[in-house]
Amino acid sequence: MEALDLPKADEDVARLMKHAHDLERRGRKMDAELTYNAASEIARMRQQHSWQPIATAPKDGTTIIVWCVHELAKYCEDPASEGYEAPAIARWIKHNGGGWTWHGLAGPPTLWMPLPPSPNPERRE
Repeated sequence: MEALDLPKADEDVARLMKHAHDLERRGRKMDAELTYNAASEIARMRQQHSWQPIATAPKDGTTIIVWCVHELAKYCEDPASEGYEAPAIARWIKHNGGGWTWHGLAGPPTLWMPLPPSPNPERRE
């Protein structure tokens, strides 16, 4: 099975959706439904593994990855290598009216994505 190339997933989704429509038009409803489900899953995976605006991040204490950008980043040729942009692990806290908490000096979070699944899902005692 070929690995999913996430950067071109939008093209793949559009192609699959067109194919599903063609299948349905030809009366192949079951094949159309399977193809549509595959397209939907690719779209879901694409969203799950993409940076999203911080305004859409969960504010329920879930730990996430954030992309922080310092206000001086706009003056840098390569802000990430100069330390003015960086990823960090963060979560929303309700203390003092609520807000994001993370470690680092790169600036406030602007984007987020979910943490990947643990490589070892077994709980350690």
